[in-house]
Amino acid sequence: MREDTSALLISVAALVASLAVAAVHAGPPGCDAPTHAGPLTPQPLLPDGGDAWRTTDAGVRVTTRRIPKVPGRTLRVSATTLRVLPDGIYALEGEDALTYYVRIEEAPAVSRPDAGPPPAPEPLVEEPTTSWSAHELESGLPRAGQWRNGFDVVDIDGDGDLEVIHGPARKGARSPQIWRNDGTGHFTPWREAVIPPGPYDYGDAAAADFDGDGRTDLALGIHLGGVVVLAQVAPGRFELRTEGLPAPTRSGPAGFSSRAVAAGDWDGDGHPDLVALSDGPRPPGGEGPGVTTSAPGLQVFLSRGTRFTRLTTPQDLLFGDDVALGDVDGDGRADALAASARAGAADLLRLSRPDGTEVRTLPLPAPNTLVSAVTLVDLDGNGRLDALLGLQRARDAHWEHLLVTLRGPADTQELRALPLPARITALAARPTEGGAELAVALEDGTLRMWRHHGSVLHPTLTLAPPAWRQGCRPWHLAWADVDGQPGAELLASFAGEGGAGCPSGGGFEVWQLRR
Repeated sequence: MREDTSALLISVAALVASLAVAAVHAGPPGCDAPTHAGPLTPQPLLPDGGDAWRTTDAGVRVTTRRIPKVPGRTLRVSATTLRVLPDGIYALEGEDALTYYVRIEEAPAVSRPDAGPPPAPEPLVEEPTTSWSAHELESGLPRAGQWRNGFDVVDIDGDGDLEVIHGPARKGARSPQIWRNDGTGHFTPWREAVIPPGPYDYGDAAAADFDGDGRTDLALGIHLGGVVVLAQVAPGRFELRTEGLPAPTRSGPAGFSSRAVAAGDWDGDGHPDLVALSDGPRPPGGEGPGVTTSAPGLQVFLSRGTRFTRLTTPQDLLFGDDVALGDVDGDGRADALAASARAGAADLLRLSRPDGTEVRTLPLPAPNTLVSAVTLVDLDGNGRLDALLGLQRARDAHWEHLLVTLRGPADTQELRALPLPARITALAARPTEGGAELAVALEDGTLRMWRHHGSVLHPTLTLAPPAWRQGCRPWHLAWADVDGQPGAELLASFAGEGGAGCPSGGGFEVWQLRR
């Protein structure tokens, strides 16, 4: 199992404050799971330098971690596989009455151009400013359902107003969703749209005219289901296209799947292409023990009319839940910045080149850093794109959460960071005169906004979660002018497992923001 601590740390970090790690217990094993066989030293949930690593016969360094059994959060799906909701899949070595024991492989070393540790980031300075006001729109978008992972905002019906496009909710009808805009920011389902049957499930959505016929098409990254495109062959009528894409077939599932897709002109031919980031290890299926893995990494699919061609890209082990496209180096081609749920991965920037793809390493501040969200924006008005990242790093047996700005990600790589009280789950940014406006969603449902000017952040607004989405995680943010009035609105989607933690299961909110 090519897995490391990253997804484990993401999935169970919320439990650490309220659960003590169970002591090694010699109770009875599960009905078909092995009793844990040592050696085992006490392992905390967070890396504090106490891991006891050993080397397998295949030369892979591994360790064993303990996860306390928590009803509703930990699920043994087979004798050799454990799932920690919502996203963790681990190789199960054994269990006792209170604890699961999982095997973790050491993350591969990340090479850096200077062969030394990156410098500590400079602090991002906050200075007071005039606060904004927020007015929630009666958008008509759902206030129930697990709406994850991402959506797009685009004029898909050609009427000049921006629509909201999303894959299926995580639970419920398995069909992509399009909500039409009446021009005032009120949305209704596009019931007249004809969408063919397909392998749809929750994930991400990106809209673009992939085949060049003048109509906007829809790309879907499908959790455990690959990547497909719905081509709009006539107004409101869509056709499923999979040629050249990793879609499931009658002979088996797709060999690659994604919950983070984006559209942009990768090869500079004037037509949008499709970029997808792997969603990581998948549950077991078919024959053999352990985890059935899909191909990791960031993949590029070049549009060629009604089909796609997969670009050969450098092999990597990246997987995560966010990817952003933009021309970082000013050569007229789209480049990609990826999030990473693999601890220590810093090779997150991919630059498009005429002869292939160049990998660039970011100067992230710690070897066990995770990147949960990314976006690209011109932070200082110089016409060049900079990077914004949501970052977590383990320090002194606790998680530190950082909002990170990276100016000149392809060259100067000036890094600054602002500590925040919770994990960043979504980012959105838009350029303004001489700077940018930033929106950050935290895992506890709080949304915070700043105006970035120079190297200073000016806080403008904080939105606490209302009662209907208490306990729901924010999954995606977008700036877009949906009401026809001056200024852009902020759109957000939320999801949770339902019950007491997130009673509604999730939904959408849209705000008018005014100075």
